Amino acid sequence: MKAPRISFTIQVFASLLAGILCGLFFGEATQILAPFGTIFIGLMQVTIIPSVVIFIITGIGSIGHEDAKKFLVTVAAVLLLIWLLGVISFFFMQFAFPDVQHPALFSTTRSAGTDEIDLIDLFIPSNPFSSLAKGFLPAIVIFCILLGFAMIGDIKNRPFIDMLQSLSAALSRITRWMMMIVPLGIFALTANTFGTLTLTQFLEIQVYLISTIVISLILILLILPLLIYSLTPFGYREILSAANKGVLMGFSTGRVFITLPFLTEGVASLFKGPRTGEEMPAAGVVPGEGAVRAGEETRTRKGEAVTSGEKPGPQGGEALGPDEEPCPPHREAVTVEEKAKAYSGILIPLTYTLPSLGVFIVLLFVLFTAWFYGDPFGIREQVYLALVGVPSLFGSAKLSLKFILDLMRLPADAMQLYLISNPFHVYFTSALTCMSMLSLSTIVTAFLTGLGGLRVRRALISLAIVIVVLSAAVLGLRLGFTSLLGDSPQGGETIVHLKIPPEARGAGIETTIYRNYSDVPPIQDTSPAGASLLQKIKSRDVVRVGYIPDRMPLAYFNGDGDLVGYDIHMAYDLARSLNVSRIEFIPVDRETFLDQVNNGSCDIVMSGVVLVTGIVDEARFTSPYLDLHLAFVTRDDRKDEFEQWEEVAKKKDLAIGITARSEYYQTASMLFPEATLIPLESPEQFFNQTKAEVLLTTAEVGTAMTLLHPFYDVAILQPSDAYKIPCVYIVSKDCDDASLMFLNYWLEMEEKYGSLDKKYRYWVLGEDKEHQPPRWSVIRDVLHWVE
Repeated sequence: MKAPRISFTIQVFASLLAGILCGLFFGEATQILAPFGTIFIGLMQVTIIPSVVIFIITGIGSIGHEDAKKFLVTVAAVLLLIWLLGVISFFFMQFAFPDVQHPALFSTTRSAGTDEIDLIDLFIPSNPFSSLAKGFLPAIVIFCILLGFAMIGDIKNRPFIDMLQSLSAALSRITRWMMMIVPLGIFALTANTFGTLTLTQFLEIQVYLISTIVISLILILLILPLLIYSLTPFGYREILSAANKGVLMGFSTGRVFITLPFLTEGVASLFKGPRTGEEMPAAGVVPGEGAVRAGEETRTRKGEAVTSGEKPGPQGGEALGPDEEPCPPHREAVTVEEKAKAYSGILIPLTYTLPSLGVFIVLLFVLFTAWFYGDPFGIREQVYLALVGVPSLFGSAKLSLKFILDLMRLPADAMQLYLISNPFHVYFTSALTCMSMLSLSTIVTAFLTGLGGLRVRRALISLAIVIVVLSAAVLGLRLGFTSLLGDSPQGGETIVHLKIPPEARGAGIETTIYRNYSDVPPIQDTSPAGASLLQKIKSRDVVRVGYIPDRMPLAYFNGDGDLVGYDIHMAYDLARSLNVSRIEFIPVDRETFLDQVNNGSCDIVMSGVVLVTGIVDEARFTSPYLDLHLAFVTRDDRKDEFEQWEEVAKKKDLAIGITARSEYYQTASMLFPEATLIPLESPEQFFNQTKAEVLLTTAEVGTAMTLLHPFYDVAILQPSDAYKIPCVYIVSKDCDDASLMFLNYWLEMEEKYGSLDKKYRYWVLGEDKEHQPPRWSVIRDVLHWVE
């Protein structure tokens, strides 16, 4: 007995399920499957660009002049209709956001980068061969469209088109061969994804993520199929069946590019065979002129039938009358099925280059960002977002989002939230993109082949269903989010919860932290007179480190009340290098720290002290261990105004806030002579007053501030290399040369072995890859088979 054939759909879902279970079971061990997933994606892309080129050229070259004239108008009209539905759906989804706020932040804006794209190269095929080599599909599509239109009506081009059609058949066979490895490739991709993702970041953005998934499913399974159902003669099940392969492939791989052949095949499959018992379009909505109904015959090669009612014309090589055109020695696409196949080959690659509903997720994210930071948009702002946001969606989603965030004056930190959520929702947005492309192509093809038109009864039923389902989904989500987030704790900022790594403290180092200088006991120094600094430290087995407590991220108290920071971390390393068992952290003041180190209150000041001329004659100092970059802190929407020093220096009446005891107060006066300096008691005063437009600080310190104040960003003065500020550690002016030489050698070793870089990444950039707990997995946390 022959075993039943397993359908493609079942294979895909089985692979997805197996990949999910594998990822959950083995956890991070599934990373070994990542190369196989990459190989699978590469193999599936082998035939994509050649197929796109052939589909467009042969498709356009096979249609007539009348169809070509209607083509662009029809595409534009249907595209605007789908865009309108997308805007309404995504904007309506914002009503699911509850009134409960969840102001959690993730990390600094320094990490949020977007790749700059040259839109001219992306869309203009100035060098078609370069565009083909670089895979710039928009430029490739534009070139092929121009070439295809140039071939319409010229019989000399028919052999070339016939050759391309033969090549297309060969590429289709290759694609079918590749289909055999699809289940394996999907398994590798899914297992790697679910084996490496964590739940912590997911919980921070659950409102946006769940809303995205729900609206994507509603659009894929309901709104877009019902739109096709209302404008074409196809049934709902037929539509879903045609979209099956392409949408599932997009969902399972998170890639749209590799689905183009399946979407093309899906559109063409809807138009196969005669259709009977259909609801006719509403009065006044008629099929396109010149359309040939299914079942009609076509003019063909010699010896084949001609269209009913049409007299046979002379064959190739026969004499013609004065008003007759030669019948080319090939068969033009004249039946509905043939036209549909030609149009689908054009439309699917074309729609890939246009903003689809999948990238409209960016608009929903912008609405979420405004809610997330407690500043939801009003009606006027939402209309502005719709009018300006949609045209900006050409190009990459990251580039579009950066532009829209700047345009709507939203925190640039939100880019990080989008990057975190992308691995979760990319599968749903890819599937939505595929369904959007298929919908546009199907509706346009239906109108161009004479099958398109408004079915009033279908449209009314579809509208009622969409309103009920969408309203129920929004109401249900709102109630669920309100219940879920009502009792949830407020999210803390990353830097506030950073701790000294356990390996830095060591097992044999005791720590005493004094918050007030008045609590510091007198020094009991038993070292002989004339002893060096190192001898004094070793004789009492204690190193006394002076710190300035408000120098985030260099020295500060975290949310648990522990003294932490870059320089505090360095102090523990110094204690181990000196082989002492205790550290005493002594608070020092910005104005008097030189007196305190000189009178012996502390052995060394480690708190991001900037090397300025006033220190040279008052104390000794180590070699620079860290370069800070002079920068401004200002509102996100004004960041670009303060990045170029020459432009800022010319500004008159610019109000610059600066800490009154700042080491670079005099530097600010020289750099910005036209500005007004506003002395501040502390940097926090800048965020609580409105007189100062910017705060002069450093990028490293300013970035930490913007974590606590997300509507502000850091503008690093350019060129950044010209405005570096070196940081040093301070010892007394009586410190001996040998001790200072030891400190410099210790810093040199810290840099040589990468310790300084690791601390910079941890404390300044917020990267903590070494101390992340292993991803939860069944094999580790349930069965305990591995450590």
